[in-house]
Amino acid sequence: MDRFRFVNDVKSLGYVNLAFMVIIIALIGLCFTLNRSIDLAKQEQLIRLEPDLRVSTVRKVWEVPPAFVYSFALTIVQKVNNWQINGDKEYAENLMSLQNYITPSCRNFLQDDYVKKKASGQLQSRSRFVMETSGVGFNGGQSTAVIGKGAWDVGLTLNVKEFVNEVTVKNIDVYWPVRIVEFNIDPELNPQGLALDCFSSQPTLLKDRRL
Repeated sequence: MDRFRFVNDVKSLGYVNLAFMVIIIALIGLCFTLNRSIDLAKQEQLIRLEPDLRVSTVRKVWEVPPAFVYSFALTIVQKVNNWQINGDKEYAENLMSLQNYITPSCRNFLQDDYVKKKASGQLQSRSRFVMETSGVGFNGGQSTAVIGKGAWDVGLTLNVKEFVNEVTVKNIDVYWPVRIVEFNIDPELNPQGLALDCFSSQPTLLKDRRL
């Protein structure tokens, strides 16, 4: 009788140990899951919003609103081409400061443009101001067209004014078709994850305001 009781006690102890083992494994799995969830929560999600938050919208995290692309294109083009005092110095400085917002091929193109303009004396003491033409702005698909995954053609209608020693030498309205692409770069260097890829086709002169 004592023998059977001893065997039953051993079996019971084995079941208890097995139950404890299952519980421990379950707790380890739960801790791993919680740790993974915390790691995922720490990751930054890039969410691009419409420039005008008064316009409600529902988009997936990875989608880029056309208005956001248009606004980005306009901002970068203006920053590259605005020279307050001396284009000879400021054009090069702009290219350097915006290098993380411009594709390598576009930087090479703009650098060549800078060298040519400098050699021909088109930058010395020259200031330039680029603004969106009054009454023209983002108008959906007519301004921003998707041409492929992570690539857009953006049409900018701009007024370009240039001065040499405060004398107006250029005042034109021009249509600049530029390309914007998604850019794989450190988010700390370029939070938007987009880059200017220069012209998608030849610019078009719309009006010379000096004539």
